[in-house]
Amino acid sequence: MKTIIKSSLLMFALIFSGQQLYAQTVPQDGTIGIRSTIGSQASIEVPYQINESLSIAGALLFNGTEDTQTTIGIGVRPRYYTNSMDAISTYITGNLGFQHASFNGGGSATFFSL
Repeated sequence: MKTIIKSSLLMFALIFSGQQLYAQTVPQDGTIGIRSTIGSQASIEVPYQINESLSIAGALLFNGTEDTQTTIGIGVRPRYYTNSMDAISTYITGNLGFQHASFNGGGSATFFSL
């Protein structure tokens, strides 16, 4: 029984690690994808690859701080790839959009981000 569990975990680890390595390459021109960002703000993006160096993505942003605030936003995130290596590509990115924050103590605020 333990052998089956170990084999299954190893199989899933190999499958998911292969997908992560594949996701590091620059997409082909004219393709649409999905990507996410996790950090100080989480986001889900749907990028469109315009050419070898430039993609533009619609983004849904969200951030929640327990017992403090909740922030939701929408934006556009361009991404300029500085090189076109097949393994890992460095890029410069930005954000243009709106965010709305609701505070647990009452009140709210809307922000424009650039």
